Amino acid sequence: SFSAAIKSPVFWAISFAGVFCFYSILGIISNLFLHLREMEFSVTYASNALSIFFAIILVAKLTSGAIAEIINEHRLFKIQLALMTLGTVGLGIGTPVLVWPALIAVGLGWGGLYTLFNYIIITTFGVKSAGKIGGAISFFEGVGSGLGIWLTAYISDQTGDYTTSFWLIVVLLSIAFVISFFIKPIVPSSDAPVAT
Repeated sequence: SFSAAIKSPVFWAISFAGVFCFYSILGIISNLFLHLREMEFSVTYASNALSIFFAIILVAKLTSGAIAEIINEHRLFKIQLALMTLGTVGLGIGTPVLVWPALIAVGLGWGGLYTLFNYIIITTFGVKSAGKIGGAISFFEGVGSGLGIWLTAYISDQTGDYTTSFWLIVVLLSIAFVISFFIKPIVPSSDAPVAT
C-alpha cells in the first residue's frame, strides 16, 4: 500500500536517487549547448551534438526495457548509473576530445535509467498502489529536475565556467550510485496472508 511504501527505506532510496539523477540529466541537457560553446565549438556543431545526444537517449530508452528481460533490473540500474557517472566525468574534464565518448556514455546511461525508474517501482512495490507511489516519486524527480536546470547555470554564472557545475553532478551521481545498493524488492513479511 502507499502508506506502507512511504514508511520503507526503499521508497526514500528510489526518491533520492531520482532527485539526484533528474537533477543531473536536466542540468546537463539544459546547459550542454552553452558548455560546448564554452569549449569553442561552433553553434552548428553544438546544435547537432545536442540533437545526436537526444537520439542516443532515445535508443537507450527503447533497448533498456528489453535488456532488463535478460539482466536483473536492479543490476542494470547500477550499470546504467555508473555509465552516466563516467560520462559526466568526461564532461567535467572539459576536453574537446572527450566530448563524444562522454555524451555517448551519458546518453546510454540516462536513457536506460529513465525507463528503469518506472520498472523498478513496479517490481519493488507491486501494482496495488503503483499510481500513488509512482506519482510521489515523480514529485521528487521534478524537484531534482528544476534544481538541476537552475543551479547548474547559476553555479556556472558565479564561477565563470561549467567545471564546478559538472563536477557537482558527478558527486550527486556517485551518491545516487551508493543509494542504488539499497534499492531492492520488498519481501512480504512471513505473517502476510497467503492466497489459496
